[in-house]
Formats: sequence, structure tokens, C-alpha cells
Amino acid sequence: VIDTMLSGSVNNDNEQSTPSVIAKRNWDNKLIKNKGGSFKVDKVVIVSGYNPDNNRPRKQLLFIGTFKNRSRHVIQPAEFMTKSTTISTVYKDTSLDMDYVGGADGYRIKGYTKLMVNAGKNILHNQSIQCAVVAQPDTTKYQHTLGSKIKFSILDDEYNEIYTTNLYPETEDVGDIINPFD
Repeated sequence: VIDTMLSGSVNNDNEQSTPSVIAKRNWDNKLIKNKGGSFKVDKVVIVSGYNPDNNRPRKQLLFIGTFKNRSRHVIQPAEFMTKSTTISTVYKDTSLDMDYVGGADGYRIKGYTKLMVNAGKNILHNQSIQCAVVAQPDTTKYQHTLGSKIKFSILDDEYNEIYTTNLYPETEDVGDIINPFD
């Protein structure tokens, strides 16, 4: 189930060329695209596991797919997602912004560690890489859980929201989620 909202007004006469309509069409094809690059999403999943560091369950959201750098500058897939989208988790009484993380600093998740490390690699112009970009609440108080839905927005090159949708990804149990500094 996906709820959708286009930001700004949409003129039906030239619907094909508005940034909101283009962003929606791209997302319908699971593509986030702008001047800086593109991220083709193969799967969005909540990974659920146990954090042995604090004896608590932990959930994180993963965007798994292929990133292509279209800019002339080196960029990491997690940085591209930070500049191209916003994401928050919605709880009963509040919502919290989520941060994207990538690279070796992220928690190790069975089956996804290599892809997560790839999300923190510097990618040169016109190169692509398969990766898993992690999103998690930006406060440690809530990092062990996610709300009932995920609000996801695609931004234009000036960081304005041009397309918003709610994500309801499936949950995958991955066992232990290990801190890389242990």
C-alpha cells in the first residue's frame, strides 16, 4: 500500500514536464534521479534484528539498489540519498526525521554488510555500484524501532519537496545486528 502526494500545483495541460510528475513517474519505476545521479531501487525493506550491545531489538530501513553518479564530482550513494530525498518515521504521537548512513560505520547486518559498505564508497563520474543505504531515526532513543509508516519525499536540485509518498515495507528478520566497533 502506497499513499501519494505531489507537492505544488500540477497543470494538466503540460503534466508531462512538471518536476512533480516526472518525480512521480520515476518513483513508479523505483527510480530517484536528478542532475547528480540516479538510484534504481530494487527493494525497500525493514530489517529487524537483535542488538547484543544493549540487549534490545533493533530495526533499520534499507534502500537496496544501484547508484549511478551522473555528476562530475565524486559522491557516495548515501550522500546522494541525503541530498535527493527526505525520510521520516511516523509513530502514534510523533514523527522523527531519519538519517541515511552508509559505509563501514553502519551496523553489520547479515546478508547486507557488503552492500552497506558500498553505500559509503566514493563513486566517480559515470560509474555505478550496487549498494544498500540505511535509514534510521536520528535520535538514539528511537533507533530500536520504527513507526507505523515511513514518509518519503523526493527533492529537486534546490532541496524542495516535489513528490511525497508513504512507504510500508515488509520486515525481514536478520538475526543479530552487530556494532562494527566491537
